[in-house]
Amino acid sequence: MSRSKTVRIKFSERIIEAIDVLVARGLYPSRSEFIRTAVRELLEKEIERRAIASHTLPAVSDSPA
Repeated sequence: MSRSKTVRIKFSERIIEAIDVLVARGLYPSRSEFIRTAVRELLEKEIERRAIASHTLPAVSDSPA
């Protein structure tokens, strides 16, 4: 099982408002879940893109912490 760590980040009000709209529409249960999903998806894209070039990077685990 992977362990999670808390990371403190700052976003502009505009970004927070956009995230809040998605949460209010029920697309994500919380801001945190939106951010976890966004980061995970970006990491997966980067790993896939770089793995195609180098064939050496591991996959990102989607397991909840």
